[in-house]
Amino acid sequence: MLTLEETIEEQKKQYRLADRALNTEYKKLYAGMDGAGREKLMKAQRAWIAFRDANAMLRGDSMRGKAPASATGKGGELLLYTALREMTEVRATELAAIRQERESARKP
Repeated sequence: MLTLEETIEEQKKQYRLADRALNTEYKKLYAGMDGAGREKLMKAQRAWIAFRDANAMLRGDSMRGKAPASATGKGGELLLYTALREMTEVRATELAAIRQERESARKP
């Protein structure tokens, strides 16, 4: 069984992997767009990142004042990285779906 600290490190690792996958999908989608499409994608992605980060912080803060994990702040940290990972995985899937929709629309 993992300790809380080990679980947090695993969530951080999984978040980094999800973030790499997200960046890969973003680059693929961006490459297939024209200037106007790229602007829309960048605007949407910036807004999504702000939302993801704020939402993850909100989830992490939900542990504030809860014993025993709050004594170290580790419970909130776990929730923070779990939220970052989950939302980033979903966004990567979403961008891949958008790319596939665009590719399908171009086919005769």
